[in-house]
Amino acid sequence: MVLIRRIIHRYKHLTGCVDCGRTDRILDYDHDGTEDEKLFEMANPWGWTPEEIWVEFMKCKVRCKRCHGKRHATANWSKSRNSTR
Repeated sequence: MVLIRRIIHRYKHLTGCVDCGRTDRILDYDHDGTEDEKLFEMANPWGWTPEEIWVEFMKCKVRCKRCHGKRHATANWSKSRNSTR
């Protein structure tokens, strides 16, 4: 499991943010689909098999904290706006 965590961590810093390209910021894995498809947070893969971690990993994109926050703020704003109509 330690090896898997190292690989996951290293991948983030090798690829950088998909939106701004920065590698020097705090980077997150952002699930690119709906929340219903998410099995677990990539930051906490304990208790999952390597196969399950790989499946979850493939659902994600790397984003820095700033771009990740912007993406979810925009998505949440759109959802709340659409629900009031």
